[in-house]
Order: sequence, then structure tokens, then C-alpha cells
Amino acid sequence: MTKPIFVLHGTSNRDPKIIRTRVSELAAATGERWQLVPVYWGDLGAQDEWFDRILPDSTRRGREDVRDGDEPGPESDDVELLAISLARALDSDSTPVEPDERTQLAAVEQGIRTTVSDGWPIPDELADSIVEATAQTWSPERFWLSQVDDPTLLRAIGQFLVEDVTDALEEIELRDETRLHDAVRRRLDSLDNLVGAALKRVASNVNAYTRRRLAPAMARNFGDVIVYQRRWREIHDRVREVIASVDPALGTDDKHRVHLIGHSLGATIALDMAIGAMEPESPPLWTDSVITFGSPWPLFHLCDPRHPNLVAIEAEGVVRLPKTVNRWTNLWEPADPLAFLASDVFRMYDGTQPKDVEVRHSYTTGLATHSAYWQTAELMTEMSRVFGT
Repeated sequence: MTKPIFVLHGTSNRDPKIIRTRVSELAAATGERWQLVPVYWGDLGAQDEWFDRILPDSTRRGREDVRDGDEPGPESDDVELLAISLARALDSDSTPVEPDERTQLAAVEQGIRTTVSDGWPIPDELADSIVEATAQTWSPERFWLSQVDDPTLLRAIGQFLVEDVTDALEEIELRDETRLHDAVRRRLDSLDNLVGAALKRVASNVNAYTRRRLAPAMARNFGDVIVYQRRWREIHDRVREVIASVDPALGTDDKHRVHLIGHSLGATIALDMAIGAMEPESPPLWTDSVITFGSPWPLFHLCDPRHPNLVAIEAEGVVRLPKTVNRWTNLWEPADPLAFLASDVFRMYDGTQPKDVEVRHSYTTGLATHSAYWQTAELMTEMSRVFGT
């Protein structure tokens, strides 16, 4: 008989077919080596019939009605303001502030001189002339260039100026101050239009994504978290019922440990049950192994300890988990805002660390990183390592 492994889904799942399909695909991808059993609890989650009525519309103007399907175009005030914010936030190491022209020009000059020193075939004195022309031509009237604070982008502008201006003009023309200034001015005008168009398009896409997908998804996510605080008994009972339907002894004691996989809030449910967070009403579920991915449980525990006996051992600076948690493997993805690490805070009962596994980010998933774990190579590898054959 194959080893049963129980899989708990995350938030925002109101259709049992979704978890059944995901588990079926996961079983096929891992060669049907184990009996993967879906545990559906989504019908006990948040009721979201009217979520759309309480979500603010970021494009609404006072009492003005916004029709379904309307999207702010790149020329709208909202998008322009968001684009300015994006431009000022490109340098992630600093707090977005009004860009300083002197700092901007220093970065552009660096791009100019680096391009020449790397072998662009013009004399140094012509590089000096391009730097001077740029400084004299740079103006707040070029609205979008004046918003840019990112040194990498500004250096790239310097590189473009060298390459484009020197390609367009003969050397004798480059030495003509009027022609050079005019060429630099035209290139900066074009770059200003290009940067503005790009930033406004990105801002428009972000605005639309926030309105249509991110805000409703976050509402449903936190809705399930809120409901779990009240309906945990029903949800825990559902998990136990599914486990008992396979083997009533599973999870009841040290000799009958159970294997769990949990995604997102499903990971929180799995770990809450494994440590006996709600005992005595929900006694600990003895687990042989727990694999979590996209798990907020470390954050939940540190904000509000899940069990009175589960507190940090000050001498060690860690939280020791009970015997009921034998092994814990925690997968996280760098771009997933709901995934947290475990190994630096928690210890198993024997003193070993839970295993944190980084899942490589794939840009094809875009911002949907929280749901991207199911078919990753890292999950398959860890299942093979933990569950064996």
C-alpha cells in the first residue's frame, strides 16, 4: 500500500475541484509514488459575495460613476502620479524623494565617460563637450527625465547620448558647439518622451492589476485568515475526518504519525494541528513530516504565539517545537510576500533546524508567486527526500 500524504490547500479556494486537480497533477508529476489525499476546507472559509462592494475604486472622482471595465488610460491623472512614484522608487536603496539635478547629471556624466573609456572611438575632449552640452541642455521642462533617480538608468542615458550623437554627427560637426547642443537637445527630448510613455504604461498596468486582481485577492486571503480564527474547530475536524477516512489511527500517537503538505493558510492549519495550538479542544496531530510552502505560520506565531508553551528559549534565542512535529520542510519563493523563513527562529524537538528551501523565481509567473509552488522542481525534490519511495 502506498504511503498516504494529506494535502491542505490555501486561501481563496471555493471549489473542491481546484485542490483535487492540483493534487492529481502533483501525483502525476511525482510518478504516483504516494497516495496524495486532498483535504478541502474552502467551503468553511470567508463568504465573499459582496467583496467587490467594499473595495475602493482607485479611479473614482467624488460622486463620479466608473463603469465596469473602465480602465485609466496612460494620460489619466492617477496613472501620471503613480508613474512619478515609480520613477522615484526605482532606486530601491533609498527613500523616494524629489530627484536632485546635480546628482542626476553626475550619473549621466559617469555613463558618458564610461562609454568612452570602454573604447567608444571619440577623443576625450569630445566626451567633455557632450558632458557640457548635456548639463546645459538638461532642464526640468523635460518632465519625465527630471523624475528619474535611478543611477543605472541615468548612466544608460549617458551611454545612449554618446553612441547616438556620435553616430549622427561627423567629427567636425561634433566640434561645432551649436550642432552638438542641438543634437543632444533632440536626443534628450526623445528620451523624455520614451521614459514618460514607458513609465505611464507600467503605471497603468499596475493600476489595473491592483484594481482587478490584487485587491480582491488580498481581501479573500485575509478574509479566510479572519474566518479561521473563529471556525478553526470545524476546519480541524474536517482535516481529521479526511485522515480518519484513510486510517483512523493516523496522527493519534507516536507510532502512527502522519505526513502533511500545506500551502499558505493550509500550512498554518497543518502546523497549528501538529503542535496542538488549540488543545485540549484540538489535540496535537502527531506528524512524521510536514512540508509547507508559501507559509505565513512563522509570522503568525511570532506575532501571537500559537501555544502557551511555544515561546522562545532566551538562552538559545529560538522556539523549540514539540515532539509531535518530527520534520518540517519550508519552501519559500523570494517574490512571495506571504512566505516566511523558519530555520533561524524554530528548532525541532531534537535541536535540529527545520529546512528552509528557496524556490527559484520564474518571471513567467509574474506577480502570482504565491500560487506558483505546486509544479516546481524544488517541491518534487523535497517530496522525494522527505517521503522516500
